[in-house]
Amino acid sequence: MSRYLALDGVEVKKICGEFFLVSHRNAWDRCPVIFRINETAALLWEHLVKRENEAQLIAVLQETFPVDAEQAAEDVQQFCESLCRYGYCEKVEEPDV
Repeated sequence: MSRYLALDGVEVKKICGEFFLVSHRNAWDRCPVIFRINETAALLWEHLVKRENEAQLIAVLQETFPVDAEQAAEDVQQFCESLCRYGYCEKVEEPDV
């Protein structure tokens, strides 16, 4: 099972009806200062900072939107991989229990 760890020093801000990831000084050297995201991404980010794993993020999408497990899994993976490319999170593998 994978878990994506959100970078400390980054938070979601809603500005003029748009959502953004905004990094604070301690994160500036690892990711862009500001990054526009959609409402779904903002929801997922709030769960990433709680250190929820992929399965939990998928469940959040399924509970919130009319989406099947396969599509939710694909969406979560694409979102998290995109964040990793920009430095907002890192992927860690957890041992199966």
